[in-house]
Amino acid sequence: MGDMSNPVWDLRRVTLAGRDRPRVHNLTLAISDGVTAVMGSSGAGKSSLLGLLTDFEKSDAGSVEFAAPETATDLPLFWSPQDDGLWPHLTVQHHIEFVLPSQSQLDRSSVEWLELFSLEELQHVLPDSLSQGERSRLAIARSLASEAAVLVLDEPLVHVDPLHAHRCWQIIAEHIDRCGTTVVFSTHDPDAVLKFAQNVVCLEKGIIVFAGAVNELYFDPPSKELAWLLGPCNWLGHDDVDGVEACAGICRPDVCVRPSNLTLVQDSNARFVVESVLNAAVVTEVKLRERESERRLTVFLSQRCDDVATGDSVRFVVDPVLH
Repeated sequence: MGDMSNPVWDLRRVTLAGRDRPRVHNLTLAISDGVTAVMGSSGAGKSSLLGLLTDFEKSDAGSVEFAAPETATDLPLFWSPQDDGLWPHLTVQHHIEFVLPSQSQLDRSSVEWLELFSLEELQHVLPDSLSQGERSRLAIARSLASEAAVLVLDEPLVHVDPLHAHRCWQIIAEHIDRCGTTVVFSTHDPDAVLKFAQNVVCLEKGIIVFAGAVNELYFDPPSKELAWLLGPCNWLGHDDVDGVEACAGICRPDVCVRPSNLTLVQDSNARFVVESVLNAAVVTEVKLRERESERRLTVFLSQRCDDVATGDSVRFVVDPVLH
């Protein structure tokens, strides 16, 4: 993924044992600098992979090699585990002061770090007095304040409310741009991956099922199951779309069409009849029935469908620019 001439991690045929099955099995992977997301369902092996990257886990077979980027200063790598890994005997402010580098690129005080994450009023508090969301924000603030060349973050903002999470991701992105930090993070949040990652690794039962560019997984996923990791998709056959010109460039029998690339148009001669329309905040879900076969189909659109109602006959229009 990315420029592999000098990978940050090089994993060769790595296996990590588990109780009933290997947590990671025969995994070969190279991770370059930049931002890489790790995705998969619960139990897929995301935390196990991150444990291997941070040397917290020792493989039972194979090799894991880590080469810190040339930007490394005091600390080559900082890991924020899923349970936050906070130090129970240190106050919020001391968590930041403890990791500040001796020669800082940012020259930011501990209080300034806490202000960025809206934690300044809690600076003298111990971790056990914090909410889960506050603990997560402190863990991220501590990670960034370390100015480590590489950050490994295990589901960093899963407990943070949407408003604070949006702000936290902005701060993380600004930090990456300013310091050239390499980041690997696990997540179930497709928006975070689409906004901030260049590459993505997908796991299933400890096996890599995809490793490549985020855009490739978004626009040209190898399967419907993998497509859904990055949000709603319409898995359509050529026969579902009227007009050959609408599907220019589509070679496979089935294709992933994202909601932003699909439109429904009323047409009295069309094959599909609208059975229901559910307008939601992010996507609109439309249930359809094919006239002749009675086949049911659900499609997702990025725009509201106020001009399409139950009983309307509709056809699909697919944006020919799918990439």
